[in-house]
Order: sequence, then structure tokens, then C-alpha cells
Amino acid sequence: MKKIIALILVVVCVSACTTTTETNNQGMQAQKNNILWRSKSVTATLTSSSHLIVTGYTENETLTIDLANFLTGEYAIGGTNSSKVGFEYTNENGMYSYTSVGATPLGKVIITKNKDGMVSGTFYFYTKNTATGTSLEPAATNFQYGAFFDIPLQ
Repeated sequence: MKKIIALILVVVCVSACTTTTETNNQGMQAQKNNILWRSKSVTATLTSSSHLIVTGYTENETLTIDLANFLTGEYAIGGTNSSKVGFEYTNENGMYSYTSVGATPLGKVIITKNKDGMVSGTFYFYTKNTATGTSLEPAATNFQYGAFFDIPLQ
């Protein structure tokens, strides 16, 4: 009887253990104000002036990274740099915009791969609310541990 109970316990324990592997073919994600933010869709566009614009979308949010170049390397965000970011979202109170524009650099984007028509990279930055006067929304939004991966260049 003890062997049967032990066998049943082993079967239950083994069957309860599963391994879930999530494969991401392409995407953008980050910790936004310490909460996971993940885009539903993402685009990467190379402009005629060689700027790389990576944009991630959710139902009511848009995160745009505008880099001064498309080559692999590090790009400072904000300050006197021509690389910048913007974040917009809409809720029941209206639309809110955040930007990296300011006198001090507010983050960094690193292009880690630009090969075979695909671009990947990492990022972190701080954006400020562009609203003037009183706003119900936070004065800033912080993106940490961000990444975009295998985004086809358009």
C-alpha cells in the first residue's frame, strides 16, 4: 500500500512539472515604471536622412525611439544629441505625451545587431511629461531593461 501511495505521489509531482518556453520572433519590451511593458506590434524605419526610428505599439500606447544613425553602437538620448525618444498614451482623461527633450542626456540606446535587414538593441531612458500646468498624470516615465529584437527594417 505504501508503494502505491508513493508511486501516485511521484506521478502527480512529475506531471505537475512543466517547462514553458516562450519564443519571441520580434518585439519590443521594457520595464516601464518598474512594470513589464510589451508592445503588440513594432516597426523599424530607416529615413532618407539615415535616422533609425523604432516604434512599439500597444492598444493605447506608442513608444518611439528616433536614433541619429542606424549603425551598431551606443546612442545617448536627450541633451544636445539628435537621438530622442517619445512616449504617448491615451486614457479616459485624454492623450498624454512624454519626451526626452532636455539639457541633460536622459538615457541610452545600444544597437546590438543590424544585419540581414533586421535590427536589435537595448535601451533605458527617462521621459518627461510635456503637459503644461496641472496634470493628473505622472511628471515622468522611466523605461529600464528595454530591448527590441529582430525588427525588419522598412
